Amino acid sequence: MRAINQNYLTILHMELEDLSTDIEHLIQECSQGLEHGDISQNVFMQNLATFKNELLGVHSFQKILNAMQPQDYADLESFIAEIRSRFQKLLRSHGIVGALQIYVDRKLDKVARYIKQ
Repeated sequence: MRAINQNYLTILHMELEDLSTDIEHLIQECSQGLEHGDISQNVFMQNLATFKNELLGVHSFQKILNAMQPQDYADLESFIAEIRSRFQKLLRSHGIVGALQIYVDRKLDKVARYIKQ
């Protein structure tokens, strides 16, 4: 079971890196939209604040995951439950935008499906 939990954590880290890259791409697209006059300065600043908040959430979550010990959990379900619990605490304590929860929940479920196959 330890190997399954460790594999889950390793793949989740990769998925979170992918999510972080996607958010950074959104920032670049938003910047280009401002440069081309497609969006206003106000919209750009609101979007940028949201994207930066999401990046903060992803990076903070990665730090939490780095401190976890997958071998301490008897099964994958209890490990995932603890990860979800810690992520919920992060959202509340750091004021992270709620949209990030949707993205992370999808990543958690995606990796779980992959591991269980």
